[in-house]
Amino acid sequence: MAFRIVTIPFDNERGVFPDNGLNNFLLDKKVKSYRVEFFIHVGRPYWSVFLEYEEIEDRSVEKLT
Repeated sequence: MAFRIVTIPFDNERGVFPDNGLNNFLLDKKVKSYRVEFFIHVGRPYWSVFLEYEEIEDRSVEKLT
């Protein structure tokens, strides 16, 4: 079992929390559990995601760019 913490800052120009990096990371993973937290640091909003996951054996999935 592996763990990862991903913290995503809010993109003020686009008005979103960009999730491409998180989605790309999860393409070949099976999430066992997760916990999501929202916080503000120095006036900037963030989402932080704690992931417990397993690697998927099938490596035929292409990564997003």
